[in-house]
Amino acid sequence: ASEGSMRDGLSLLDQAVAFSGKTIAHADLEVLLGAVPQELVQGMSAAILTQDSPAALVVLANLLDQGHDLKAFCSDVVEHLRNLLVAAVVPAGTELRGLIEASAEDIQQLAGDARRLTPEQLQELLTIFSQAEDSLRYSAHPRFVLEAAAVRATRLVRQQERRADVKERTEQRRERREERRERRREMHAHQPAAK
Repeated sequence: ASEGSMRDGLSLLDQAVAFSGKTIAHADLEVLLGAVPQELVQGMSAAILTQDSPAALVVLANLLDQGHDLKAFCSDVVEHLRNLLVAAVVPAGTELRGLIEASAEDIQQLAGDARRLTPEQLQELLTIFSQAEDSLRYSAHPRFVLEAAAVRATRLVRQQERRADVKERTEQRRERREERRERRREMHAHQPAAK
């Protein structure tokens, strides 16, 4: 939140002490900084990974009930999806830790979650939420924008599976037509020519 300035950082620390007293809790810092609780970002991630649209909408409802900013939430989801994409294409280890700012435990969780989707699916999810983030800037109905993105994201794998099924059935029909044509050609080739 202090963007690297020591003076800003000390000012935030002073505010945290004034807000919380001698013991500063993580939740108090989130409130003070206006940050979105990571449990909500993790909840959205879980809903996406399990393709659970109702759960995603409940996360958004909780977000709004708690008074959090939709743009900040969407930005956090975009960052989380970016981290999943990086974890999907970079082997776990020192190289991954250098690309994602998170604890070793969080990176291990990201790497495990990233294996549940293909890099292409993660790219599509990143596109969905990046577009939603852009749309939130101008929308008179930001909740609807984010809900639509969440539903689209939680149906992505099913839509891709349906497209693959349709493509496979189309290919099977084409192959059967070709086989029938070939059989007719063979039948005509074996019939004596009419005189």
